[in-house]
Amino acid sequence: MKIFDIAILGAGASGLFSADLLGKAQKIIIESGVKPARKLLASGGGLCNFSNQNMGSEYYFSQNPHFVKSALAAFKTQDFLDILDKNNISYTMRPSGQYFAKSSKDILNLLLSQIDKKSTTFAFENKIISLAKTADIFEIKTDKNIFYAKKVICALGAPTYKKLGGTNTAFKLAKNLGHNIVSPYPALCGILWDKTQKEFFKDLAGLTIKAKLTCQNKTFTEDILFTHEGISGPAVFQLSLYGLQNKEILINFLPSVDFKDFLLKNKNNIKLPANIFAEIMPKHLAQTLLKDFNKTLPDASKQDLKYLEERFCALKIQVQNTYDYDKSEVCAGGIDTKEISSKTFESLKCKDLYFIGECLDITGQLGGYNLHFAWASAKACINAILKDL
Repeated sequence: MKIFDIAILGAGASGLFSADLLGKAQKIIIESGVKPARKLLASGGGLCNFSNQNMGSEYYFSQNPHFVKSALAAFKTQDFLDILDKNNISYTMRPSGQYFAKSSKDILNLLLSQIDKKSTTFAFENKIISLAKTADIFEIKTDKNIFYAKKVICALGAPTYKKLGGTNTAFKLAKNLGHNIVSPYPALCGILWDKTQKEFFKDLAGLTIKAKLTCQNKTFTEDILFTHEGISGPAVFQLSLYGLQNKEILINFLPSVDFKDFLLKNKNNIKLPANIFAEIMPKHLAQTLLKDFNKTLPDASKQDLKYLEERFCALKIQVQNTYDYDKSEVCAGGIDTKEISSKTFESLKCKDLYFIGECLDITGQLGGYNLHFAWASAKACINAILKDL
């Protein structure tokens, strides 16, 4: 039987970058899909938001928040930019600090072109069934073959976007080998209305507005988008990273307005408040928030004014559900990093087994952080493997 030096499970961003870095080492890339990196191609709206100028552990969420620091320190944003510059790959940086390629295809083609073809075997359309280790050799069973390797890199991602190859296979393999799985949930996703909320906000579908969202001790001020099903947009996505199911969020629709000063300036204004506030925010939004309020400001009591402030600056939304994995950009939770080396990404429970990328309990905010972690975790892992080889 043929025994590979390394088996890479998954041909996504972290898996392909690992193959690049492994050079001439004998390796096999096992992928369930027909083509590689389908999720990468769809990322950033087809432009691939591959990293961010503002990089640090504070942009990541995990039960083990310090885990990511070593990998980020060893592989910085500039390191990936240097690779792109060396290969004449065009990219741009947006005011937010996000880096985008001209096309996701450029990033994929670069990754594929850097893989040493003579030392690499591709096994597409091989759904992984099990992973076991006997003595010093791993046995990887798929629905079509059995492969053997001295070392295994699990880069199988998480169960988001099933149509693009997302599965929970990494979690199953890790659990069978004794690893703890931090309860996963959809993240970087929108919120779904319940029946009452859907009726209340039905006229706002399609409206985008900058707002300040707070849940517990986390706050984000970015755009939100009202849809027929709920609310979406960057601010909601960022907040969803920390888990919103059955939690209460506060929405401030006027984050840059001194509310009390605005009321003071309009204390004698006899227009209905909905029309007054329509001067500083979308009319439909003001009318929706005050559809049951008909007093003028001169006639408003202290309790009425408090009500107005809560409506515009601290609207309470009880979250019943978020979007599922098929409409979520990433999966929070995953393989417990307390059982993984932060320097090498090797399992502390199974020698020569490595876990990288999204399958780990490391989830980045919106803005290129998750793809950067794919690069950084692969780099740390391969550095350790090459030293060993």
